[in-house]
Amino acid sequence: MEIELVRELALHPAPGFVCTPAGGRRDENFTARVAHLLGSPASAASIRWIGEKFGEMAAPFVQLYTKHDGFVLYRDMFSDAAGICVLPVREWKNAEESLAVQLSDLGETGDPNCIKSGIAFAEVPHSSDYFIVPVEGPSRGKVFYANHDGDGLYGDAFANSLDEFIIRVCGDPIVLLNDVLGCYTRYSDGATELQWIPERYLPDIRSVS
Repeated sequence: MEIELVRELALHPAPGFVCTPAGGRRDENFTARVAHLLGSPASAASIRWIGEKFGEMAAPFVQLYTKHDGFVLYRDMFSDAAGICVLPVREWKNAEESLAVQLSDLGETGDPNCIKSGIAFAEVPHSSDYFIVPVEGPSRGKVFYANHDGDGLYGDAFANSLDEFIIRVCGDPIVLLNDVLGCYTRYSDGATELQWIPERYLPDIRSVS
């Protein structure tokens, strides 16, 4: 299980991003402090529910949630922005309902990857963009990224397994946040209304002179 990659991020002493302001201004920068947050182990009831939801595909999710009931990567210190949130089990139902509203206009022929019946287990916080695992059909067990515009429903999977998902979200954060996820996550300096776009990740921002 690649959860050790998340734990390695959580051990970074003072993680953060060197950022530039949104709007094309490149003549200044701000170093945003972020955090990587690991949940406590999920309850026995939550683990049983995971088994019921995923059936024979439950093993990797049970392994993850037995250790951590979700996690948050690249969490801003001055706002509630974050890069990725793997949701606690108690929040899966709300994510499922939110996703259902977004996908309500899709007919059966418009859902080739069986996203509508899938499980939304992760999100880009406050974006209504979810990571979903189909539990039926030809793409069952894969992870798809579906944003609020409906993209991702017809293309390739974001990851072929939960382990591959963890590898991707723990990889290059600039590529992940700015390119793959559409530069949705912006950081705050706590003093102005500027939105700051991450440009370079640092495990320890104290190394910035």
